[in-house]
Amino acid sequence: MQGPRQPQFEHNKQRLIRAQPHLAKALDAIDWDQIEIVPARSGLETLKIRDKMVHSSFDPLREAQKMVPPDPQRLHVHIGLGLGYFIENDQRADDALCVVYEPEPLCLAAFLCRIDLGWFDPEQVAIFCDLDELEDWFYQNMPANIVTRLFVTPYHRQHFPEQANQAYELVEKYRQYRAVGRSTFESVGTTILASTLRSLPLTRQTPALDGLVGSCKGLPAVIVAAGPSLEKNLQYLMAYQDQVLIFAVSRVARSLEYYGIKPHFLVHIEAQDYRFLIEGCQNLAETVFLLPDHCDRQIFEMHPNPTFVYNTIANLATTWLSEQVPALKRILIDTGGSVATDATSCAHIMGCDPIVLIGQDLALTGGKIYTQSGTNLDFEFLKPNERMVPAYFGGQIRTVNNYQNFIFWYQDFAKKIHKKQPELNLINATEGGAHIRGFEQMPLLVAAQRFFTTDVRQTLALAVKRAQSQAKSPPDLLPCLTLFLTRVQSITSLSSTALEQVEEARKVMNQNRPEALRKRLQQLDQTCQTYEELNQNLTIFSGFVQASLFQAADLERETKTKSDVYREIADNLQTLQIQFEGSQKACVLLQPLLTDLIAELSA
Repeated sequence: MQGPRQPQFEHNKQRLIRAQPHLAKALDAIDWDQIEIVPARSGLETLKIRDKMVHSSFDPLREAQKMVPPDPQRLHVHIGLGLGYFIENDQRADDALCVVYEPEPLCLAAFLCRIDLGWFDPEQVAIFCDLDELEDWFYQNMPANIVTRLFVTPYHRQHFPEQANQAYELVEKYRQYRAVGRSTFESVGTTILASTLRSLPLTRQTPALDGLVGSCKGLPAVIVAAGPSLEKNLQYLMAYQDQVLIFAVSRVARSLEYYGIKPHFLVHIEAQDYRFLIEGCQNLAETVFLLPDHCDRQIFEMHPNPTFVYNTIANLATTWLSEQVPALKRILIDTGGSVATDATSCAHIMGCDPIVLIGQDLALTGGKIYTQSGTNLDFEFLKPNERMVPAYFGGQIRTVNNYQNFIFWYQDFAKKIHKKQPELNLINATEGGAHIRGFEQMPLLVAAQRFFTTDVRQTLALAVKRAQSQAKSPPDLLPCLTLFLTRVQSITSLSSTALEQVEEARKVMNQNRPEALRKRLQQLDQTCQTYEELNQNLTIFSGFVQASLFQAADLERETKTKSDVYREIADNLQTLQIQFEGSQKACVLLQPLLTDLIAELSA
């Protein structure tokens, strides 16, 4: 295709690339001979790519009107663009997001030759030709708990079925990621934040994991998880325990003790008291503890062992504290939310190769969740949370949704690592449970004979000694914690005032007194502005009220009020009530916690 359409293509291309520069590469090498924009029988334009029809040859507009569902959702995903008929007939809500995956750059080029991009809002419409870039967008932007609509054009369903399936899998993957992440935050998020604060007197004087970065370069590592397939591998691990760095999770300590195995590292991430998992174990005397800064302080207190602390990306307390006191900034671990994923990341930043997984079933192998131990009681889960995933030895196996999230994390981890370090060996030697794409499946004995060839103990001892010598003096936390407490006290008072104002506004609205309502809303608006000012640069507090913000976002809108204006006011009042009740609840938790913490640090 040549000629008069070229100026429009160039104009649209430059506008699109300014907004979404990742598309430049796809549009730089277009074979115009493969694109034909031809008249349909209806008189409208239709499209051929490589002599194959992308739209109806009779009436592409009518085809789109019949095929695109009319119901608007919060997120619309289009697989295929063509000349744009499908997306033009897509009825989206004003605040909806739209994502387009066009695996055929020729279609995108044809689209830019026909369409007027005046409607294009890069904040609400994202276009991708590359699946990895599409995945990055979902990772950054996929909202939690929203209904998503996915549309695949007939042309792309026929000629790009694999890409369409991969895009669909990404939608499902990140929708579940967000749902499980939100559920986890609602159940333990506040506990993690509070535990981070309670442990501060100890974590501030604990050496950072940063000192061990790259310290075990080229040494093999085994991540020992607590899945039901673990027992079959412990006899082999026992024979090679001095030739491989053993990263154990707390739930396997007693199983390792039974086999006489002394782990080199113990990774523990619980923000609650789980000391019973390791209390009395005789095989941990020389074990190095690796703990996140949100770990329950009693774990820090119970053991004289060398201990190193690290930060995790999702901990808002960590983020805020590091901003206020830069000396608290430590290496951020890429965590999937489980102790084994933390252990895997720790092994990687230390430079270990290979990294071998055992006991990482991530599935209900034999109907069980954990390896057999008196301390590992299977947790309960609801039937709707079950999933079927590819199994280690082929076929399918049952798992639960949070385990599937961990599978996703491992697969993403492997993908990212192999982009930067294609030679790094990632091995799944579990011999049971779920298949993890990106990890080579290999029996532990085979991996041991190939990779576990030298004694690791001396290298480890030197690395630990060197890292401990790099420990810094504990930073002064009193100024930032005192400021935090002062803000919390102000927020407590302000939240009570706001809730009273919400009630007063609701009362005069129900009495149909518009002038009185206007005054109440002005007062409430001023209170909200003051609240925003108090929360400025206080990201840690937003973590404590996050559950309330989730609840407000899910609020079922009131429909029984007298008019659209009144309905909107009623909605806003209900949202504010939830928000300020959440703030009150957070303040009730935080005031005594911060008071005790300041007293301890002052002493």
